[in-house]
Amino acid sequence: MPDGEEVLAGEIAANGDALAVRTRQRLMVDLAAWYIGHTIVLAAVLTDLGERSDGALSPQTRAILGQLRSAEHGEGWLEYMRQVLDGDIG
Repeated sequence: MPDGEEVLAGEIAANGDALAVRTRQRLMVDLAAWYIGHTIVLAAVLTDLGERSDGALSPQTRAILGQLRSAEHGEGWLEYMRQVLDGDIG
């Protein structure tokens, strides 16, 4: 299928069990496309800002980003994204 027509998402658990979802439901396709696009944009902005992001973000914004946690790693969103962009997390 051409891009924008369907979404396929899957997960393989530590025990080897696999679970996948494939859908053409417009809401889910649009949601996935939006999420991926915005994640790419945020990664590009963070890459450009580098360590200057600390001074560029208001204390309120840093607090909000600190409250958003990575489910797997437990740190705030901004720190998690920095680790991903540095290649520390795959």
